[in-house]
Amino acid sequence: MAAMFKRQSCADVLILRDVSRATGYLVSTMDESGMFNPERISYQYHASPLCALRATLGFPEPGQPGAPMALEAPDTPCFLPEDLSRSVLIRPLGLS
Repeated sequence: MAAMFKRQSCADVLILRDVSRATGYLVSTMDESGMFNPERISYQYHASPLCALRATLGFPEPGQPGAPMALEAPDTPCFLPEDLSRSVLIRPLGLS
């Protein structure tokens, strides 16, 4: 599962791989095509889902003290496989 919180010029991305592995990173939104397969990122964190979620939610807003300024190459866990099936949205059936 992957989720993104979009800001003005960047996005916080969280990828849950399984019950024990997750990745969070900060990516520029200038090129929206690479948010889940980025070429450069500002910050990355790889840990358990709870730790990765806490780190991702704690990323400082761009321009705020402590916000990452340098770009770096993402590690392999920052990428989604190209051969993933299409996303599916399941809605509950109405009760009659």
